[in-house]
Amino acid sequence: MKHRIIFFLKLYSISLLLFFLAIFIITFYIKNVGDREKVITHFPKIALKNQFGQLKTIDDYKGKLILVDFWFSGCKPCLEEMKFFPQLLKKHDDLVILSMSVDSPMWTQSLLTEKRKPWDFLEAKNNNWTFYNINNENLKFFKVSSFPTYFIIDKKGALLGSPKSGLYAVENKLGNIFTANLSVEKHFSAYSKKEILKVFRLYTVLFFFFTLIYVIVKYFKRYKSKTMH
Repeated sequence: MKHRIIFFLKLYSISLLLFFLAIFIITFYIKNVGDREKVITHFPKIALKNQFGQLKTIDDYKGKLILVDFWFSGCKPCLEEMKFFPQLLKKHDDLVILSMSVDSPMWTQSLLTEKRKPWDFLEAKNNNWTFYNINNENLKFFKVSSFPTYFIIDKKGALLGSPKSGLYAVENKLGNIFTANLSVEKHFSAYSKKEILKVFRLYTVLFFFFTLIYVIVKYFKRYKSKTMH
């Protein structure tokens, strides 16, 4: 009896880890891998003014991989990904990020200069991470209806797509899935204690349910074997 209890405890522990790993991989794939539905085929060449007062179009960044990020300061999913941008830029020197905000220019400038939390990680003086403000009239050319929305553009200026995750798209384009450490870190940090507890409870219920079925089947097989003799 003691050996069986130890066996089931080991089975429970190992399978619990595998279950968590499977959930992590599946949810990572759903949230990060792939593109959104194609809404535009070419990125509009609209001249916008950045935080340095420079008028720029997408053509000014040819020769670099470009991540265009549509965001606003009240967007929690935007925050979750953008806080990894400083590390992403250090990791890839052939990358530029163009962050397009629908907030007012005055508010964006205050976020950049006053380091307001939780946006205190924003880099105001990084030439590879520039900030623009876009009004509704210009926004319609990009067909952006949700935030964050990302576009990724190759070094020749061609639109590659609108990825689910700008962070993962860049790490994948400039490396591969095995070098997507920031994307994995972001995905892991998104799990709250409540969500982990829910997964733990779900697995425990499923484990004991299937264990009970296993024990019942085993019992009936033994009972049938005894009656036949």
